[in-house]
Amino acid sequence: MWFSDKLTGLTRSCLLVATCLSGTANAQIHPTVATEPKAESRYAEEREAINTNVVYMAAGAPTAAYAKIAEDIQIVLEDEQAKEMRVLPTMSRGGGQNFVDVMMLRGLDLGLVEQDHMQYFSTKHSNLYGDVRKKVQYITKLYNSEFHILAKNEVISVPSLEGKKVNFFKKFSSTGICAENVFNILGIKVEPTYYDDATAIQKLKAGEIAGIARLGGAPLPVFASLKPEDGLHFVSLDEASSKYASLLEVYAPLFLRNDAYPGLIKDGETVLSIANATVLVTYAWPANTERYARIARFVDRFFSRFGEFSKPGRHPKWKEVNLAAELGGGWQRFPAAKLWLANNGNAAKAGMEKMKTKFDQFLIETKKTSAIQPQDRDLLMKDFEKWYEKNKK
Repeated sequence: MWFSDKLTGLTRSCLLVATCLSGTANAQIHPTVATEPKAESRYAEEREAINTNVVYMAAGAPTAAYAKIAEDIQIVLEDEQAKEMRVLPTMSRGGGQNFVDVMMLRGLDLGLVEQDHMQYFSTKHSNLYGDVRKKVQYITKLYNSEFHILAKNEVISVPSLEGKKVNFFKKFSSTGICAENVFNILGIKVEPTYYDDATAIQKLKAGEIAGIARLGGAPLPVFASLKPEDGLHFVSLDEASSKYASLLEVYAPLFLRNDAYPGLIKDGETVLSIANATVLVTYAWPANTERYARIARFVDRFFSRFGEFSKPGRHPKWKEVNLAAELGGGWQRFPAAKLWLANNGNAAKAGMEKMKTKFDQFLIETKKTSAIQPQDRDLLMKDFEKWYEKNKK
């Protein structure tokens, strides 16, 4: 009996302790359970906001002008908390791969490419990609990228590179595509190599390759750091050649100058070359889709803040950009960009008169050559507005 009473009392005590512990546990658990839906809801909202307003951009190699241009876009368009707009540039193999990635890569919104890529992929890869003119659209032409041919001082003309090794940077890059086009148009057969810039310069100095073809916004840091004692120079294209005139059917004429490359070009001298237009592109998303709306938001913010790109600290190439410039050669502008320009025509055309003044300066300079004839002025002006950079002083 005594044992039974003791057991009963012990049982009651255990039940009481268990009840108290259960109550304490419940008191600790209930607040967490009560706050979880609110925390989850806030997290979901934040996640949705970030993903709605982010755009992914294929840029290029870290040493290329593409990388700095993409960084500038990121800095100018992002707000402090990156909630209204966030731009995430990614390194890539260059413009050719960017063009393909805009068509093919899931999640990619934008890419930096070159104007001649449309013709290249339309003709050479139509069996693989179909009609690329219906897949890739441009937001705006940005600036012109200069074509450089670097060689030892004893190489005095481009035809002397016939049959020799010339570096084309990376396969499928903007340089690779442009160099292939240029040498094909000139009718000069060379053996392409594909080294990075630093390796190519070492091999050029050692005589292992005969030249370096490189497309990029001048000044390219890898060339700007060269000095006269390196024994290298830029090879000029022949303006008197009919094949140079053929180049102008695809590219724009330009001069490389001392202010960009003081170690390679003497003061007062120029090197005749060509330029390719760098273009900001996107996929041709159908209207009334989420992806179209995402790019439309980017367009509005990019165009509206365009004045910020000319401020100190930005790439000097921004000063050459004319948002109203149009592209031929099968290019179609992204509808939201076209609409923005139609509604903001005066702002978009700012700088056009200055551009025409630069064109007149260009004509005065080229009167010394036989490449440009006075009767070609109107035709050249049309090409100039589309292709030619506003000539630097």
